[in-house]
Amino acid sequence: MTVTCGAAVIFYYISLLLFSTELVSGIIQPELNQEFYQIVSSAKAMVTIVLLPIVALVPDLSYILIKKLFRPNPTDFVLRI
Repeated sequence: MTVTCGAAVIFYYISLLLFSTELVSGIIQPELNQEFYQIVSSAKAMVTIVLLPIVALVPDLSYILIKKLFRPNPTDFVLRI
């Protein structure tokens, strides 16, 4: 589950970089050209961009952890051994 979440976050940033290039943004929406690079030029934006997906995943990961601890299914018992 953690690998999937990490892959989703990495895919999110790759798509942001890809859509910010001149070729792709010219096809989709010309106003997006180099927009992501302008946004990440400040340190405050970089901290927000890095920490926001991690903070957004905390409730989901907490729910999964609590569910496995208090209401495990038979597969969890096998994987624990």
